[in-house]
Amino acid sequence: MVIRADNIYKSFGALEVLRGVSLTVEKGEVVVLIGPSGSGKSTFLRCLNGLEQIDKGRITIGNYTFGPQSGRAHGRTREQELNRVRTRLGFVFQNFNLFPHMTALQNVMEGPLTVLKQPRDQVQARALSLLQKVGLEDKAHSYPAHLSGGQRQRVAIARALAMEPEAMLFDEPTSALDPELVGEVLAVIRTLAQEGMTMLIVSHEIGFAREVADRVVFMENGQILEEGSPAELFVRPKQARTRTFLRSVI
Repeated sequence: MVIRADNIYKSFGALEVLRGVSLTVEKGEVVVLIGPSGSGKSTFLRCLNGLEQIDKGRITIGNYTFGPQSGRAHGRTREQELNRVRTRLGFVFQNFNLFPHMTALQNVMEGPLTVLKQPRDQVQARALSLLQKVGLEDKAHSYPAHLSGGQRQRVAIARALAMEPEAMLFDEPTSALDPELVGEVLAVIRTLAQEGMTMLIVSHEIGFAREVADRVVFMENGQILEEGSPAELFVRPKQARTRTFLRSVI
């Protein structure tokens, strides 16, 4: 088990966004979260990575567990503990979040240099290898403003992989892209799935989910209503709400 969430609750003021969400992702498993906008999918990912603090429940990443009362542990502050978690989880955002003043290569190198304190020569060699992996070795010295949306998202994936994470979290990685650029990003994620990377992906790309997911999870109103293999959930969904949603998107 790489990721485990137990009975997660999260509210923003009076708005209850997550209501008792529990989910486990095993090593090498690809899990895709689907559901209508506002169902809590993106907030759930942000809670797993410590970007949002949960109100109730417990999250386990590898051998580290934290919850709403996580405080100082073994002399470390909560933020220091969460930074340890974040180095184990690669996070790819909807809107890339690249540093605009850095080239593609510098963006990929930044985390290993400043967080992991790895030697520059080693970091640069790996960064170039990762840019080649996502098909952007010829854009190493280009700035984000000179890249297409699909290229920027592929740089963001390489940047996350540079931290050598145990698992990858993708928050609707194609939602900000023009339709003709979606395929190039999905191709990179497809390759990671084939290589056995543990991944939790929020996506509206149902065809892609059908192809790469080991398990599909349907969320609605901050809860998991149904989960199963792509064949089970897309072909024979048990819940009426799942059937209604799938009719609207397929």
